Amino acid sequence: MIGSILALIFGFMAFMLFLARDTVPVTPSTTYKPAYQPPKPSQKLQNDNPSPYANPDPEQPNGWSLSLLRDLEWKRFEDLCNEYHRECGLRSTTTGFGADGGVDIRLFHRETGALIAVTQCKARSSRPIGVELVRQLLGTMTHEKVQIGTFITNGTFTKPAEELAKEDRIILVDGKHFIELIEQLPALSQARLLAFATEGDYTTPSCPHCGIKMVPRTNRKKGNKFWGCKNYTKYPPCKQILQMRKGTD
Repeated sequence: MIGSILALIFGFMAFMLFLARDTVPVTPSTTYKPAYQPPKPSQKLQNDNPSPYANPDPEQPNGWSLSLLRDLEWKRFEDLCNEYHRECGLRSTTTGFGADGGVDIRLFHRETGALIAVTQCKARSSRPIGVELVRQLLGTMTHEKVQIGTFITNGTFTKPAEELAKEDRIILVDGKHFIELIEQLPALSQARLLAFATEGDYTTPSCPHCGIKMVPRTNRKKGNKFWGCKNYTKYPPCKQILQMRKGTD
């Protein structure tokens, strides 16, 4: 079991190194500038120096954990995945709001600008990612003519999804493994990602259509709570809704 986990982590790092050879980093749309060069897959980075980015707010998380990763709203999780790629020195872009066509992050070649890999992100810890979503990523890879695809989630994958991924060169990264990958980065990079992930309101979901923070609403007939868009009362109304996770007030 431990061997398979290490193989996944090192395999993903090897994948990042492969891409980094043919790409260049770009300045992210945040307040910090990534300057990280990925290590060799066999190299375990040591966090010997305390980070100057430590968050002084006692109410804010001061370290990475699986529970924190699962607290992130869906859009912040996608953006975190993109910032992780950039911390690794890769050139990447996100698709933004609206229909994403089965891909959330695109990685590009340094010289030609050609698309070389796609990543799908899914913040869903309530139930495992099934084979259908992985098959959708495979279809996107075929449509966009790329041979490398990754699927990152804060949850887990089903066995059929894992089997399909092995057959079609898709790298699956579940929540636990994503935390382990972040912890492979230098302390400064980890702190930058943590500051980005926990800036402002990072738990209230964003409207998939409008991009604004949603508000809690209650179904008048059934009494169950859900997230609704603030623009529901405007014209034309935005009727986007998201289910609330258990334990959310």
